[in-house]
Formats: sequence, C-alpha cells, structure tokens
Amino acid sequence: MANSTIRVAFTAGGSGGHVFPLLAILEGIQKVAGEEHVGVEVHYFGPDDKSIGFLDKSSLQIHKIIAGNGGFLGVCKTFLGIIQSLWLLLSYMPDVVFSKGSYGSLPIVIVAWLYRIPVVIHESDSIPGNANFFAVRFAKKVMVSFEHAKQFFKTKEPIMVGNPLRMGLYTPIAHEEAKKHFGFSVEKPLILVLGGSQGAVAINDFIVNLLPQLLQKTQVLHQVGSANYGGMRGEVAAMEDLGRVQNKDDYKIVGFLEGEEYHNALYAADLVISRAGAGVIFELAALNKPAILIPISGLANDHQLFNAQEYAEYGGAEIFEQANLLPHLFLERLFRILDTEEVRTKMVEGAKKFAAPHAAEQIAWEILLTGAAH
Repeated sequence: MANSTIRVAFTAGGSGGHVFPLLAILEGIQKVAGEEHVGVEVHYFGPDDKSIGFLDKSSLQIHKIIAGNGGFLGVCKTFLGIIQSLWLLLSYMPDVVFSKGSYGSLPIVIVAWLYRIPVVIHESDSIPGNANFFAVRFAKKVMVSFEHAKQFFKTKEPIMVGNPLRMGLYTPIAHEEAKKHFGFSVEKPLILVLGGSQGAVAINDFIVNLLPQLLQKTQVLHQVGSANYGGMRGEVAAMEDLGRVQNKDDYKIVGFLEGEEYHNALYAADLVISRAGAGVIFELAALNKPAILIPISGLANDHQLFNAQEYAEYGGAEIFEQANLLPHLFLERLFRILDTEEVRTKMVEGAKKFAAPHAAEQIAWEILLTGAAH
C-alpha cells in the first residue's frame, strides 16, 4: 500500500442493521492497517437519526448530514444533503468512500462520484435495498454477504465476503457459565427468542401463548423489544396468576439485549428463534447455534425470506413463514431439534459451512487497497 495514511469515509444510516457492521469493519481496518504499518483515518457521514447513536462510543469522527427517505420531502432533503456533502467531502477529501447502504448514504456516494473518489459498497442482504440498487452505478467495487445477491450486481463482478461481525463475538464464554449468568439451570435446554431492538409482536404473542408447553421441557430467555416490555410483562403475570404458566423461574423476559448481555445470551442458548436479518443469521452461524427463523412478512422485496432460505440450504436453520405459525407443528419441529442429536449436529455443521469469520478483514483489505490505489 503506497499511501502513508489512507483516509476512509464511512456512510450509512437508517437502522442499526446498516451501522452495526461498520463497527466490525472499523476493527478490521485498524487490524489490517496495523499489520501493514499503514496510517489510517476514518470518518463517518450519515443522517442524524436513531442509527447514529450506535456509533457514539466508537473512535469514528462523526459528521451529520441531511438525508430523506422517500417521497417529495425525502427527495428535497437528499438534494440538500448533496449540497452539504460537497463541502464536507471537500474538507476531508477521503481516498475511498465505503457505503453500507440506506437512504442516508446517497448524498455522500453521489458527491464522491462527482469528486472521482472511488466508492466501495457492501450489501448485507440477499436482495439489495433501494439505496444500493441506485449506488451500484457509482461504485468501483461491490461486496455481498449472500450468493443470491450477486445476480443484482453482475456488471461489477461482486465479491462474496459474508457479513462482518465484531471480534468480541468470538471471545468464548462457557455454555454453562452463560446460562448461570441469567440464573438458568445448566441441565435444561435454553431457548433464546429474538425479535430485534423493536421486538416482533407476532413472535412475542406466539411464544407467550406456547409457554405452558415450552416450559415443561425448556427454559426461555425472551427479548420482546423495549417498547413492548411493560405490556408483555403484564400479560405473562396474568397467565401466572391464572396458573397457566408453571415453572415460572424458567422464563425470563427482557426488553433489549446488547453488548455483554447479548454476548452471554447467544452463548447460553441451545436453540435460537429469530427474525432473519443478515446480522443475526451470521451471528448464529459464527457460534454454530441451531435456529428457527421467522422472516418478517410483508417487506417490499422479502429479503428476510431469501436470507433465511439461503442459510437453510446449508442446513443451519429451519424456516417458518409467519403465516404458517401453527402451534402444534412449530412445537413438533422445535422439540425434534432439541431431542435429536443427529438433527442438531447437522445444523451445527451447516452453520459452520455458512459462517464468514474473516468478513470484516476481507472488507477492510478491499477498502484499503482501493484507497491506496486512488
């Protein structure tokens, strides 16, 4: 790498799913730059929305830009963001721009193209979002997490790298100790139910209605979403009062798991029930956790369903579409996984084949090589 210091601009926004991977890639860049004895400077450019809060504790220097998401007002905001970005990128003048997509990335991507700064994009999902569909025409290099996504970027010869995860996820925690951390028995199987930071009302209600059967044989750690916590806690308390829930110590409800708590929860789980976002699928694969995936229904491009299907083809998970959540069939499949060692072993092996433990470093290399060549 010829440059003594490579300036990198990150851009994204819109949701945690777009900005969380940036933290992993930042770690990868710092690791690769240290090994190659190359100086590196990384700034973030994105909208002042809820996603920016996930970056507050990072070492990134943050620049807030105006950006809009759909409609006439969104177009106007994006135009203002482009004007604003002309000055911001001129002041920083990076060697490379790396975009994780979302509406918040478009002003920076467009201005980078105007300044002839190379753009590298990464698509987490099996079907690209609108921002990356648009941004690909300005990109020098495209990377993807799922094989299915390659067909949408044929003109750029996309590179398959997987989805980046932070190094801390790979710091092992003993399964038994992780269970004890939450006050669970080490003897009884533990199911971890995840619905994302906002929770998933359909999954929450479905699982709570199954508690009488689930708690006969398992323990449940249930992330319901911060906004849903009070209502779900009241609903479960009412079931306990009516005597519908026995072994109530085997069920624990939380609003949102993050940081070390989330880390412990993943290591504690014997089986995970989750939505099918790219981030969680690659986390489950990295830790070889058997899973049942329930993709969000009704999304414009059904990307979660395609994510889940590609992972299931490797054998790492079983899929239940939300419309087909039949209690009897669901319990039969769930207990079959927990009770059959051969089934669990196949799921673990499938997860291992799908996992991408070096994704963050691979992406970091591509970013730095592109920047160094600029």
